Amino acid sequence: MAAFFHPIGQPGIAPDGKPALLDVIGGNSGSAPLPGRDRHLLPALLFDAKGNLIVSVGSASDHCENAEGTMAPGGVCAERNGSEALGVIRTYAMQWPFGKAGRWQVLARGLRNSMAMAIDARSATLWQADNARDAIQLAMPSLKNDDELPHDELNRIVAGAD
Repeated sequence: MAAFFHPIGQPGIAPDGKPALLDVIGGNSGSAPLPGRDRHLLPALLFDAKGNLIVSVGSASDHCENAEGTMAPGGVCAERNGSEALGVIRTYAMQWPFGKAGRWQVLARGLRNSMAMAIDARSATLWQADNARDAIQLAMPSLKNDDELPHDELNRIVAGAD
């Protein structure tokens, strides 16, 4: 995930004084790239009032199905756990004024494909718009199509929630 530029005299300015592109996450930033595979690879991002970078990481599936196309026994979705967790929102502690992403943590999980995020400035509440599952009739044959259930969601994000 690249980059932004800073005022002249700060990192992000090329020797000729023009803005330069810097890697913030992945690339040559010193921070591991975002995890991702298969589907939903377009992250949404924003900065909170403290200057932390908030980034969505999309899931790799439509219904948390495994490589065989079936859901895991007991409904446990393996992709949502571990250091490469998918379907999550991460918060990065940014190192200012250098614009480098420092340590990160999972803010919330169980979010298939976060395509939009916004912070309500009055309450500092993070809101997220989630694209619902595709081809739901494959996972739930009793439903004819995606028009019946589930619909896209607008979620209030609570730290640590699933």
